[in-house]
Amino acid sequence: MKKIILMFFLVLAIFRCTPSVDFMRYNEEIYPPTSIIEVIRNKPVERDFVEIGELSVESEEDAILLLKEKAKEIGADAIIILGVKSEGGFLLTTPHASFYSDESYITAIAIKYKN
Repeated sequence: MKKIILMFFLVLAIFRCTPSVDFMRYNEEIYPPTSIIEVIRNKPVERDFVEIGELSVESEEDAILLLKEKAKEIGADAIIILGVKSEGGFLLTTPHASFYSDESYITAIAIKYKN
């Protein structure tokens, strides 16, 4: 039984170590990849832009870097950080161990500046 529990935690840890960025496209326009991404907290009022889509990734220490890399792939110039969404969590308790997983995500809007 201990081996099964340890295997479960190992598999869970492996999946949690490889987060992927979810992307929901807002329009049909395809842009070439970019190399620099601006990270902002509010919609820019000084420049016109188009919203490409929403990005989200599991909240962790490299989350912003992951969002930026995905934004580069889709041709964004900037990401507007919306904040953290929590989808709750779960507690797994056995006679030998306890594990808590919090399902929270950082979300952002990828934008392309109009020239």
